[in-house]
Amino acid sequence: MTKSILISSLIGIIQNIAFVSSVLSIVLSNNIADPLLITLILSLKRLSRIFLDIPAGFIADKLGTKFIFAISMLAICGSSALLFITSPSIIILLASILLKALSDSCSIGKIEAYIYNNLKQNVQINKFGKTISIYYFSMDLTISIFTWLIGSYLININQILICNIIIACIGCIIVFFMPHQQIFFDKTLKFSSTLNNIKNLLFGDKSILAVMLLWGLCTFLGWQLHSISSLAMTKLNYSVSQIIKIQSLEHFMLCLGCIISIFFCDKMSFKKIWIIFILNMVGMFIAALFYKPVIILASILLYLSSFCILEVFFEKLIDKISPNQVRMSVNSVATTLTIIYSILGTNIFGFLTKYYGFKLAWIILCGLFAIYTISIGIYLIKTKKM
Repeated sequence: MTKSILISSLIGIIQNIAFVSSVLSIVLSNNIADPLLITLILSLKRLSRIFLDIPAGFIADKLGTKFIFAISMLAICGSSALLFITSPSIIILLASILLKALSDSCSIGKIEAYIYNNLKQNVQINKFGKTISIYYFSMDLTISIFTWLIGSYLININQILICNIIIACIGCIIVFFMPHQQIFFDKTLKFSSTLNNIKNLLFGDKSILAVMLLWGLCTFLGWQLHSISSLAMTKLNYSVSQIIKIQSLEHFMLCLGCIISIFFCDKMSFKKIWIIFILNMVGMFIAALFYKPVIILASILLYLSSFCILEVFFEKLIDKISPNQVRMSVNSVATTLTIIYSILGTNIFGFLTKYYGFKLAWIILCGLFAIYTISIGIYLIKTKKM
């Protein structure tokens, strides 16, 4: 079990270390500064994942996670190699984006479900919170150091792409040594039956759908605040080096949240988690009203410091309510919801920033999320479902 968890964690770390995706590489190399154009480019990758995540989850349930983790690593190689060996063009960019989206679909959310399956198989599910928190801590610490080095020395785009290719090749080798999860995939599974199971699960109990919606928002804010903060800093005339260094600081705050999560995530009730969520939403809204870069950055860092304990709680909850035979597929529904938030949230933010200014865009976005979070939480608490 320890070997399986260690190998899957390494794959997750490698997938996330390739953080300068094909899209970001294009943005940096062409000095694109239009906030709406940046969000539209980023949305292309996320849009394709709406159609890739659930099929990837089905394949994992049917053939095992080893297969899709290998695809994830190969897709990173292909995405970076296309930009490295060919001249940038719209067709090459689109192909690279699709490959990066495929890589994300085959690993994001699947690593966590794989770890959950291993612990459940070995009757150690009570260790899930600590285990996944340690995984997130290792991942965020590695990424924060890596991004800080790049921010300090500003390696050129081609060197970053080569680095992505090399670490993805290492990932392919690591996947080779990963054991299959023998009892959690079913070769006889049909895609139609999987969709029916997901439909019955989500719409059979509205509280489960509500939890999914809240989980999606939590994850969107945790992972996409990087994109939003980068967009804000670009608008405020921060240099590329400063932006990357601040993103590194954001990962350090994620590490702090992971340390807190190791000790408290398994003891937190839904009501306490919801209160933390609400306080963060309100804090970002107040920061937006003051419109001071330092205060805005502080509110983002505060959210990221508590993000791990929020995400681990929801990950555990989602996996707990998911049937064994379609756990990867159900987890994929949750990540798909995150992607929908990403497409809507970042594009609305980019549009408002371009035409009405960053201050109004940030106030509207934070205000909407605060109202949304309060509404779902009140529903779940009133119905006594959580």
